Amino acid sequence: IHVFAGDLGEPNYLSSSVWGKLNDRLQEGMSQGRHTCKPGVYRYETLDGALEAVVAGAVSPGWHMYGGVAAAAVPLVNYLRNVPEYALISTCVCIGPERGLSPREVQLLEDRRFQAVSLGTSVYRTETAVHGLVVPLTSILCGFSEDHV
Repeated sequence: IHVFAGDLGEPNYLSSSVWGKLNDRLQEGMSQGRHTCKPGVYRYETLDGALEAVVAGAVSPGWHMYGGVAAAAVPLVNYLRNVPEYALISTCVCIGPERGLSPREVQLLEDRRFQAVSLGTSVYRTETAVHGLVVPLTSILCGFSEDHV
């Protein structure tokens, strides 16, 4: 999990007190989901730094997405119907702050062949958007039928 402070995000986000309790929260979430592998969590001052760490050869280009309500965004359901399951295994999901991504950040993602996807016209808190984007992906990868997506 790579967290970045967006250009339009809350400036104090990376210094929030939540980071002090992160291991406890991860442990609780893992326990509830019956998972045993705790993810690494990394913080970056900018999206640029996060992209350098994540995208530099680690994930195949073209199968990335970021949440957005932009006119160019594809509805998540349509995106998932048109992407082969094998490509979802290496999907990198970028979720911006509630205030959205700056034009500069959108351009960075587009330059790296990210596809904008949408959860609809509502603006979601970041932690809600995580569930909205990640749950359908993991459901497909864990073998649930399309009816459950």
